[in-house]
Amino acid sequence: MPRLQFAERTIAMKMISEGKSQRKVAEFFKCSQCAISKMVKKCNTGGSLEDMPRSGRKSRLLSCDLLKIKRISNNNPFLNAREILHECGLSDSFSHSSMRRVLRSIGLYGRIARKNNLLSKINRKKRLRFCKNMSKWNKTKWNNVVFSDEKTIQLSPRIRLMVRRPIQSKNNLRYTFKFKYSEKRSVMFWGYIKYNGERGLYEPITPINSSSYCAMLKDNFTPLSRPFIFQQDNAPPHRAKNTQMFFRKVNLLKDWLPLSPDLNIIENIWSTLKDKVSKRFPSNKLELINIAHEEFDKINSSLIQKLYDSIPRRVMQVIKRKGGQCDY
Repeated sequence: MPRLQFAERTIAMKMISEGKSQRKVAEFFKCSQCAISKMVKKCNTGGSLEDMPRSGRKSRLLSCDLLKIKRISNNNPFLNAREILHECGLSDSFSHSSMRRVLRSIGLYGRIARKNNLLSKINRKKRLRFCKNMSKWNKTKWNNVVFSDEKTIQLSPRIRLMVRRPIQSKNNLRYTFKFKYSEKRSVMFWGYIKYNGERGLYEPITPINSSSYCAMLKDNFTPLSRPFIFQQDNAPPHRAKNTQMFFRKVNLLKDWLPLSPDLNIIENIWSTLKDKVSKRFPSNKLELINIAHEEFDKINSSLIQKLYDSIPRRVMQVIKRKGGQCDY
């Protein structure tokens, strides 16, 4: 017999209060008359129509088994439920789905592991020294920094897109997305952002070198006057003499760290842009460029300002972690 849900029990009590017999109510909900009788008796004695908490079936795992599971998972957090089940010696009496439920019940959830830069001791010391110096900067000074960077956006990125579809309809065009194979699958962009929401996005001539970088800057970027501070990473085209000559009258943010995308807030803008471009499925490079410019201009200025506001917190996290990567 099916168990009545709370909404069905409420309707059943309403039907009985309107004069319906318990037999007719039981026939309407296709359950036993005994179940309706018990429900009415419970309600008349001041009981609630809601289900009372139940203890459920007693677990077959002992406390020592739970401690063993925790120890195995803590020793190697990259083991899946099947592997933990095998290590515990419970594969004969437990399924891997049951093990997943046990792991979730003790607070061990499966998540996609985040990528982390392999920072050497020297790089950690440089990051710590740099952030200690930058911790003296106030919000106004950070707001004068112009962040810049290059990023490659693929024409057909390798993404996983979830879709709900009927059985045996995986090749139906309604439930597929466009994917075009191409030899030239990507476009290189260079961009910059300011605190006031001003931004720029350009396509430098590839391959990127000092000449192409300077040519792109001369055509599209006006050198900044004080109090603005221009930030760029330590890529070879940025350190070249021609590039340094172009920026000779610009206040540059010196000693920028290698392997530190977590401190460059424009990386968050690139992530947002790539996500928006991939959802529009450009079919060729020209369409990719047009969509990228369109979506880049649509980015809300408040998002850029929030990223600027997060810089002091990033710096303090790096200091707290002794040069390690921050959470941004």
